[in-house]
This record gives sequence, structure tokens and C-alpha cells, in this order.
Amino acid sequence: MKGNHIAEYRYVDPDTKNPVLLYSDEVHEIYWLGIPEHTAFRSNIYLIKSGDEALIVDPGHQAYFERTRNRVEQIMDPARVSGLIICHQDPDVAASITQWLQLNPGMQIITSPRTNVLLPYYGASNYRWHNVVDDSSFIFESGRRINFIEAPFLHFAGAFTSFDESSGFLLSGDIWAAIQLEWRLIVDDFEQHASVLDLFHLDYMGSNIACRGYVDKLQDYTIDAILPQHGSIIDSANVENALHYLESLVCGTDIIYPHLTNGVPDESESRIMELKQQVKLLKETSQQSDLVRKRYQDSLATLKQKDLELKQKKRMIEKDLEMLKKMQQELVEKEKMAALGTLVAGVAHEVNTPIGVAITSISSCGEALKSVKKRYEEEELSETDMEMFLETAADSMRLTRSSLEQAAKLISSFKKISVDQNIDDMREIDVNEYLLDIIRTFYNQLKKTKIEVDLECPQGLIVRTYPGSLAQILNNLLSNVISHAYEADENGTVMIKLHKEDGFLYMVFTDQGRGMDGTFKESIFQPFTTTARSRGGSGLGLNIVYNLVTQRFGGEISVESEPGKGSCFYLKLAVEEQGV
Repeated sequence: MKGNHIAEYRYVDPDTKNPVLLYSDEVHEIYWLGIPEHTAFRSNIYLIKSGDEALIVDPGHQAYFERTRNRVEQIMDPARVSGLIICHQDPDVAASITQWLQLNPGMQIITSPRTNVLLPYYGASNYRWHNVVDDSSFIFESGRRINFIEAPFLHFAGAFTSFDESSGFLLSGDIWAAIQLEWRLIVDDFEQHASVLDLFHLDYMGSNIACRGYVDKLQDYTIDAILPQHGSIIDSANVENALHYLESLVCGTDIIYPHLTNGVPDESESRIMELKQQVKLLKETSQQSDLVRKRYQDSLATLKQKDLELKQKKRMIEKDLEMLKKMQQELVEKEKMAALGTLVAGVAHEVNTPIGVAITSISSCGEALKSVKKRYEEEELSETDMEMFLETAADSMRLTRSSLEQAAKLISSFKKISVDQNIDDMREIDVNEYLLDIIRTFYNQLKKTKIEVDLECPQGLIVRTYPGSLAQILNNLLSNVISHAYEADENGTVMIKLHKEDGFLYMVFTDQGRGMDGTFKESIFQPFTTTARSRGGSGLGLNIVYNLVTQRFGGEISVESEPGKGSCFYLKLAVEEQGV
């Protein structure tokens, strides 16, 4: 939106951590770049950008340079700033001049002769000077104009203000500056604001004659907003109030030498005494403020020391946390390797049986072959002997082939599961067959117990998922049951039920074992939670399950359990439909 944006901020402050746009049209923009520090004497710095050119108004102290440059950088290249308007020579207004000249030695310094003679004391020299007394306007290449209005003795003999014709903004320097602790960007109540204007103006403005003389010069201008160098901006609704305030202000020499003052408008002796009393009160308040400031600085020093100590402790904690994370990752890897070792042992045991049958069958066939060969060599081989041998050989080959196919299927299942656990790419699986393969790898461990595993899963349930992570979840749940749910010689059953609904695979994993009490159940998914640490338990199994369910599958897991009544885990895993 183009035009004057100040009214937008009257009741809701903008984000003052960044430049605030106050005016914009096709080529012309004005920004507030101020420093909203928690101090009564804030500095307002402004940027007037017109086309590719820009002027900074009252660039501020050296301490503000980096922050101001960073704010300009959000709008344009700071090195392309073409000039600085400096309304007077005070450090809070002008001290950063040398830093800006280092950034762009060719920029113009726009100021009055009285200010110009003092700027070299900041180390500035050999710069281009625009004399606002000899040339009272600056015209951008875009044709937009800024007029300079002298304001002698309003804080400084060489003071002047800048009027931007495009926006109607009066950039007033220290005139209408305020000292205010509770700062807002825009004045919302001028009557209240007048009291914080008094804190500055009664001491720093020269006299009422100087004030009236300056207000008289402003009669030729239509002012849409007043932008002071300190305090809140005065919007169009309060411009007339601001002009009247300055025109009727009794200040400076009017207060110090009331008996010599001529031309003070309608001010009685009582009013002057009242103002003297205000000045006295302000000085007393200032002394109290000094005491408060000292206490504040002492408290701040203590807080800084505490902050330093906390930061050191934080770094130590972060270092320890990083070490713990590394140790946890190592334990997780060991847990994975342990699960893989269990898988290898289980498959090896299962493969031994069909291979043993195949070897026995082949051996039996070999003995029969030797017998037939001997009878053949002795010319005693009958037709009946040959038929019996062929029948024996056929049975042996059939049994050998069946056993080897069973072994090959076991090895293939093992290969899939082990590869999935190491790579775990998303692929389609038959859930029922895949989980049966995983359970089959536990047969060796289950034979050492009296635990039976029942799987209830729809046939032909095809989903696209992470099979390795699914295998690891089931591995850890089964290992947890074998290690914790039942005593060594106790009969037990594990029931695993699955179904798919609305893009989720639901698993209910139930045992009828010893169960858990409420306190232990609350921490069951936390790392290093175990009742078997003396037997080498790491306490990471269910933590790994929790992380896989919630992070890998974007799902949920919960548990219900009571002592002596077993445990029931509810898992909800996000999966994709077949062919997606």
C-alpha cells in the first residue's frame, strides 16, 4: 500500500527489530531505522530513499553504526547511501560520520556551517559538504525535493530541520524530542506526551522567541507528520498540538532570567515560578535517577556474572549431552547388532534341520547306490533290485529337494530381513508373510522357553512401508517378552493382531506375563529403563521401538499393563496403499 503508513502504527507498534516503512510511493520511501533500546534517550535514525539514491538523517553514535548499517542492508546496499543529513554536532547524532565515510568516501555531508566546523573533531575530513544555509534544498535525481529550515538556538545555534515535500514529513532533529521510559513509535496521547517533551525542551531549547521564530517559518509548509531525533513520532492528528506546544513554550533563558524576558506570550509570574519549580523537581528526580541507575548497574553487573556462570554451565551440560548422545547411539548400534546376532543364530538353527535331512537322505541314497553297483559288478543284480533302488533314489531326491528348498527359503527370508535392517528402503511387502519370516527367526530362542507366538493377520495384506524398521520393532517387542514377561519355565502366549484402516497399519501386541506397575509403565519408553541390567539389558529396546513408531512411521504407541495381568502394546503405523 502506498502513502503515509504512520497512522497504521498509532495503536499497534510495528516490529521495531527491523526497518519500519513510514511512507512509500512509486519512487520515494522513508524508513525508521531507530534503536529501540531500553533507555529513556532513544535515537531515531531515518532513511530517505528516492530511486537509486538515499540519505540517512542523523546517523547516530558510533556504537549504533553496525546495527544501522545492517538495517539499511535490508533495504539497499549501504555503500550506495549518497549522503548524511546532520542537524547538529552532538555525538548521539553525528559520531558515526567517519564510519559512513569509510563505507562510501564520495557521500555528501549535508549540514550547517556551525556544525561543519565541529565535525572534523570526530576525525572526518576531505568530504563533500552541502551547505544548507547557501543551498536550502536537496533535489534527488528522481526530482523529489527536501527543504532545509534553519532553527537557530533550538538546542544549538546552527540547528536546522528537513522537510520532505513528497511525504509532508518534517524531520525535526532535537525539536519535539522527548525523554521517555515507556516508548512507543507513534504518539497516541499528546497531552500526556507534552510532559516528556518538557523534560527535554525546558533545558535544551534557547527561548520562547527562538521557538516562535521557528514556528513562524513553518507556516508555508503542510506538515503531515513530525519525525524527531529522540522520542515518539508525532502523526498528522497531533501536528497542530505540537506547533502550539512549541509556540507557547517557556524555556531556557525565559526561565533563568524571567525579569529580563520580553515578549513571552501571556505568561504570568506565577507560571514562570511554576516552571522553575518543575525544573527543580526535574533536577531532584535526576539525582534520584542517578542513585537508581547505580543500583541498576550494580545489579546488572551481578546478573552478567551469573549469566556468564550459567553459560559456562550450559556449555558443560551441552558437552556432556553430546557425549551421552554419542554413547546412546553406540548402544543403539550394539542393540541392532545384538538383534542381528539373534536373527543369525535363529536362522542357522532352523537351516540345520532341513540341511541335516537332505544330507541323511543323500547318504541313504549313496549307500543304496553302492549296493546296486556291487550286485551289478558281481552279475547278481535282478530286476527287482533295480526297481527297489530306483524307488529309494526317487524318494531320497524328493526329500533332499524339499529340504533344500526349505533351507533356501529360510536363507532368503534371513537375507531380506538383514538387508532391510541395514538399508531399510521403502518397498511393498506382504505383511503376513514378512512377519511370519521374522517370527521364524525366533524359533531357536522360543524353543528354550514355553512361549508360543500366534499371528493374526489378513492374508494378502500388501502395503508399501519400511520393512527393516517394522522388523526391528517386532524383534524388540519379542525380545522384550522373552527377557522380561515370563519366568524361565512358565507357559506363555504372545498374540499379535494386525489390520489396516485409513492408511494406517494397526498392531496389537499382547502377552499374559508378569506385567508392570504404574510407575514403571510411565517410563517404559525412556532410554535405559530396564529390570535386567544385571543380565546385560541395555534398556534401549522399547525406546528404539518408540522412536521408530513416532519418527520413522509418524505413528503412535501406547501400553496398558497391570502387575500379574500381562501387557498390551498398541501401535499405529502410517503406511501407503499397494501401488502408490
